[in-house]
Amino acid sequence: MAYARKNYEQSENVHSTAEMVNAVENDLDNDDLTCTKDADNKYSFSNKFGSVDGSVSSDNITITGDGTTTVDKSKLKDEYVDHMSQIQAMTKKIGSQSDNNHHVDKFSLQEYVVAGFLEANRHGNTPKEKIEYVENQIAKGIHITNNEYLSGLYKNNGKYGAAYNPSTSQYTEFTFNGNNITGINKGAGVISGELHLTKQELERKYGPYRADLTKILQGLEYNKKHAIDFYKK
Repeated sequence: MAYARKNYEQSENVHSTAEMVNAVENDLDNDDLTCTKDADNKYSFSNKFGSVDGSVSSDNITITGDGTTTVDKSKLKDEYVDHMSQIQAMTKKIGSQSDNNHHVDKFSLQEYVVAGFLEANRHGNTPKEKIEYVENQIAKGIHITNNEYLSGLYKNNGKYGAAYNPSTSQYTEFTFNGNNITGINKGAGVISGELHLTKQELERKYGPYRADLTKILQGLEYNKKHAIDFYKK
């Protein structure tokens, strides 16, 4: 219902809490609204207005993808207490759909790594901005500073890395666990912390840019093959 409060209130002819609950229920029943459980406590919602992501913490619900909205759980409980039977029925349907919806990979493993590397990239806020930055870096070839050279993709002991700063040996390491992907920045001077992603999340964000993923992958492979030339210059 945090999703509904953010989207239906602005996009539908909704004037009350009851109307909002009914609107969401009708859209779920008609498959005009789909909700997919991407991982533990992470969901994605899609309808004619676009797609957003929802994440659940111990106290809050956060909706992202169209700005960021955070709502306190207790506030939602108080607001929708008279509609719990409808909400529970919707929750049961969403859970059933998720259980029966076995994910089929849409990307290759290397494409997931490239998409994860883009998502971890701090240069840019949108997939398009992140892609443009990385493509510009690759286009410079070996004629680039030592801390900007994207030196390729690597695999070691079942983990995959995207190396991006030879001067400090910085890279982002990715591990796969089913549909879940964890990225960790490593090397000197990196910002600590883990990036938790799902395959569905990366497919949704970078699916429209599949050709760019291929282009970046080819560029990273080229840079890896010509790393010796880079270090000799």
